[in-house]
Amino acid sequence: MTEQEKKYKKSLSYAAKYCSTSEKCKFDVIKKLKLKELCSDDINKILDYLETENYIDERRYAKFYTNDAFKFNKWGKIKIRAFLSAKNISDKFIFEALYEIDNKEYYEMLKNLLVKKNLALFDEDLFLKKAKLIKYAASKGFENELILKVMDDVL
Repeated sequence: MTEQEKKYKKSLSYAAKYCSTSEKCKFDVIKKLKLKELCSDDINKILDYLETENYIDERRYAKFYTNDAFKFNKWGKIKIRAFLSAKNISDKFIFEALYEIDNKEYYEMLKNLLVKKNLALFDEDLFLKKAKLIKYAASKGFENELILKVMDDVL
């Protein structure tokens, strides 16, 4: 067995183990495999194997990522979409994952975030307080139209 073949087998084993610990996407795996200094053909063969054996699945990754980012990080759809796009997840999978977020739960999440933030603000000027709340919600990735709608319930 040549050095290249040994390197390939070792990298394949490494990638399978890496993917079995938690949900990964192609982007993450490629980044790790490039550190192993593999040629692009070997990287592509490893990716094909991982997909065939169901170690990686971009649709599944998008759903898990979306769920975790929404529930634990309390991110809005804009921020989630941006992070998934940065990992080269297809728009179709992103749309499917975002569609699974319950609209009522999404609204309540934003409302709770703004209520909590509002309690932490000590500005007496209502205009300044609104501006800070809008900026905060936008930084969490929520849509402007929804932010303004929720603001009516919060203030």
